[in-house]
Amino acid sequence: MKISDKAKQIYGDSIIIDNQLAFEVDMPWSFSKKWELVDRYAKAGFTALTLSLGNDETSTASALAYLAKVRKHIFSNPEKYILARTKDDILRAKKENKIALRLMFQGTELIGKNLDLLELFHALGVSSLIIAYNIQTAMGDGAIEENDTGLSHLGKKFVMEMNRLNMIMDGSHTGYKTTMDALNLTTKPMVISHSGVYAINPHPRNVRDDQIKAVAKTGGVIGINGLGLLLGDANASVEKFVDHIDHVTKLVGVQHVAIGLDNLYFADQFSEFMEKQSITHPQAYASKVSDATTWKFLQPEDLISVVEILLQRNYSEKNIRGILGENILRLM
Repeated sequence: MKISDKAKQIYGDSIIIDNQLAFEVDMPWSFSKKWELVDRYAKAGFTALTLSLGNDETSTASALAYLAKVRKHIFSNPEKYILARTKDDILRAKKENKIALRLMFQGTELIGKNLDLLELFHALGVSSLIIAYNIQTAMGDGAIEENDTGLSHLGKKFVMEMNRLNMIMDGSHTGYKTTMDALNLTTKPMVISHSGVYAINPHPRNVRDDQIKAVAKTGGVIGINGLGLLLGDANASVEKFVDHIDHVTKLVGVQHVAIGLDNLYFADQFSEFMEKQSITHPQAYASKVSDATTWKFLQPEDLISVVEILLQRNYSEKNIRGILGENILRLM
């Protein structure tokens, strides 16, 4: 695709934030390999990334040990990385040509039933948590549970504690009723950091229009996922990605759209893990991952093409900058 000078100018000047990069402790590649992708995002012009350090299969001990390891690496490379805790950290990263790193976990099993641990993780730089990653937790149900009973009593206390700490609650891959319960209870903006639109592709891990409206009502954002499986496009094309942006924009306004690519980068090393997931959770994953083209992802280098298509679809420069990063930045 030919990229116009206008697209290059907008892309180069913008704050660009990816709200989901799988960086989990149990991913089947080395710690150094994971940092290769972070550096690739930096080279592609991204200002900030949200690193997902674990999920609902990550224990408290494992989460803390890995968090310490990630923090040490960030602080050992101050010429490249900034631990992002505030909006100013991200603005400084842009100014200093570094990449700001936000930390999150996809799930709440790492705190078990002990809400006091939230304050500890927050103090260590964790800025957001997903309520329930696909499966049932003590807080509520994930997106692939057959019987989504909504937030538990503890889950309601979790919402209030997250609000008190100004941590961002994330409804990605969380059950419909559980998400709606949290959205109705929260007094702070809530996000769905990396998902697709159910109305375009009715996948159980995508979000429905009333969920999108409820997120917008809180002042939050929907991060559009770059995975072909969720986009409903085997090639994970930039055109289909922008179709999802269009839908959210028309439904609730462009100020509620963000980016959440969810790139798994070394997909060739990921097939065994995904084959296992496809057997245990067939409704959420491809049935045969080894030859399923739906495990293609929008790549970080593709985002400038997204800008070009947004221009072609008559999005203003201001609105494009919002989608790329400024919409999520206002929540920090």
